Amino acid sequence: MSELLGTTVEDLIRVMKERRVRIPSEIGAFVALEVCEALTSGPAVVRRGDVRIADDGTISVFAPPGSATSEESARSVVALLGSLLVAAGTGVPRVLVGLMEGGPSSGRWDLSSLRDDLEASLVPLNRGAARRVLARMLREVRKPRSVQPDDPTPAHLSAPPPTDGTLDAQLDDLLGGPPDEPAPPPSSPPADDLDAMLDATMNDLPGPSSRPPGPLDDVAGSDRTLADDSPPAFDDVGFGAASSGGVPDDPPPTRRALSEAPTGEVPTQAPVDDGLDLEALGAELDPPRRSSPLPWILAFAAVLAATAAAVALTRPDLVDSMLGRPPPPPPDTGPTEEDRERMLAEHRARWGTLTVTVQPEDAQVLMYVGRGPAEAVEIPLGAANEFVAIADGRAPARAVLPADAEWTSGEDGSRYDLAMQVPNDEMPADALALGETLMRGIDLGAPSGAVGTVRVITNPPGAKVYLLVGFSPRVIVQNIPVDEAVEILAWHEGHPIARAVVAPSDWVDGPEGKTAELSITLEGYEEQATE
Repeated sequence: MSELLGTTVEDLIRVMKERRVRIPSEIGAFVALEVCEALTSGPAVVRRGDVRIADDGTISVFAPPGSATSEESARSVVALLGSLLVAAGTGVPRVLVGLMEGGPSSGRWDLSSLRDDLEASLVPLNRGAARRVLARMLREVRKPRSVQPDDPTPAHLSAPPPTDGTLDAQLDDLLGGPPDEPAPPPSSPPADDLDAMLDATMNDLPGPSSRPPGPLDDVAGSDRTLADDSPPAFDDVGFGAASSGGVPDDPPPTRRALSEAPTGEVPTQAPVDDGLDLEALGAELDPPRRSSPLPWILAFAAVLAATAAAVALTRPDLVDSMLGRPPPPPPDTGPTEEDRERMLAEHRARWGTLTVTVQPEDAQVLMYVGRGPAEAVEIPLGAANEFVAIADGRAPARAVLPADAEWTSGEDGSRYDLAMQVPNDEMPADALALGETLMRGIDLGAPSGAVGTVRVITNPPGAKVYLLVGFSPRVIVQNIPVDEAVEILAWHEGHPIARAVVAPSDWVDGPEGKTAELSITLEGYEEQATE
């Protein structure tokens, strides 16, 4: 962000959105009010990049004064306010919502009415406090972001923590008093909840201490663990051969100490008589081993980890809530059906369809755009268009915008710059001939459905620029502004140029919007038809 001229509103909105920090709606209304007052002496169309905020919170507008009407300027300020209110999120006051939906309460789209409504929404207004809040916000967004190593929040979602309550106090000063005491935020589990849950689960499973004693656990001082699953080791278990008298030569077998057991006395068993059951003795000395629970613990941990991963993928909102992260902004679902109907009604109120009938046939019909540099709006993309530039006392110039032209996409839509050089050939105004069209024999293309603005730059500056809209006998031109006069030219070789004007009073309301009709007969055509 540029620090020489200040921070643009566009950069402020972008950085605050990246850091998940909301802009108070009152601050958005204050910015719009300052911009509206700055434009009062020289109306202009402003965009977010034209408004800059200095380090002390002062607002400046960088737009050519007097380049637009008061209505166009007021509508651009409302569009700027809309961008700031979107960044504010929920809790927008009703007066600002009504201003966005229906315009100024007086019903007049001008800067004075808009300023009155904005100022009324901020009563009581404390400009000094508002500028201090803006200055504070700029300092906050310029702070570098850092993420601690154990911080689970990604860097692109971390917002700079407030260092003190200065910003809140200044915002309270702007609003005329402290707000109600907010409810304490709900406590959230620590970032390592999953590990804690796993540890608690593992502690509840049977461990070494809960292992039931076996027949070999009577060794004094034994300290076996789950890892000690190997069968007991014996030196030998010997049985001597019976003597002729039936008495064994060797002493009866004894149970020896385990090789890994600590040193201590090992009790011996009682002597065994000749009727000893060898199979029972073997079952006592080598009982079935208890399986270790470790594989079950690992399997449970794997299932728990897979469940946590599935929850993180399918329900990231739950993870954000557990980690204390702010909820993500709702997705942009586009305009609703009511929004589309409202926009269609506004379009029909400002634009109309003009039908021009000209005799003779194949006459060129042109519509006045303005003096160069001039902007032709609502030009369809994907279709070829021809422009004519006329300078006083010179022959006209023609230029074609090709169907495959490369338009430049920007914040205010698609744009194309077309340069036209008017020749130095002298031609009196009463003998002006527009010449042949350049549209014959070229690829005319087809409208793609999108529209853009063509900026026609003429040399010399100030030449009158016309757009070729069709050929007689009947031409239909859509998207014509109904609140200003429209000049139409009709030209055919062998006839003088005919001029006609469609005034705002010529438009009538119809089922599809406003319409107007114009009929032109070129001079000399009736005489030729009679002959």
